[in-house]
Amino acid sequence: MTAQLLVTAILDAGEDPKHFLRNLAPRDFPPLNEVEFGIDVQWEGDVDPADQFDNPEDVAWVRQQIDDGNIWGWCRVAVRAMWRDPHTGEEYEGWDYLGCCSYESEASFKQPGGYYDDMKKAAYDELQSQVEKAKAGE
Repeated sequence: MTAQLLVTAILDAGEDPKHFLRNLAPRDFPPLNEVEFGIDVQWEGDVDPADQFDNPEDVAWVRQQIDDGNIWGWCRVAVRAMWRDPHTGEEYEGWDYLGCCSYESEASFKQPGGYYDDMKKAAYDELQSQVEKAKAGE
C-alpha cells in the first residue's frame, strides 16, 4: 500500500492522520540517531572480587585497581538511552545495568563487540518499551 493510499484509507475511516501516524510505533522508533547514550559508573562496594574470580591473580589485579583508585577496575555500570519527543517535549529513558565489572578503563569497557554494545541495545529496547507504553496511554 502506498503512503497516499494509506492516508486516503485513514481519512475515509474518519481517523485523524496526525493522531494515527503519531501512534504508530515501529520497532526502530525512536530513530537511533536521535537517542543520546550515557554511562553511570559506581564503585562495586557490595561484592568482594574473591567471590567472582577463581584465579587469585585476577583477584589481586582487581584489588590493586581499587587501591590505585581506578573505578573501572571494580565497578557497576548503568547505560542510559534517552530520547526527547520533538513533538511533545516529553523525555523518555531506558536503562541497562551490569555489576561486578573489571576493566582497565572506560575505553576498554567500550571496545566494539563487548558488553557496552549489548547494554546500549538493551537500554534502547527498554527506551522503545517506555515510548510504546506512553503512546498506548494517550
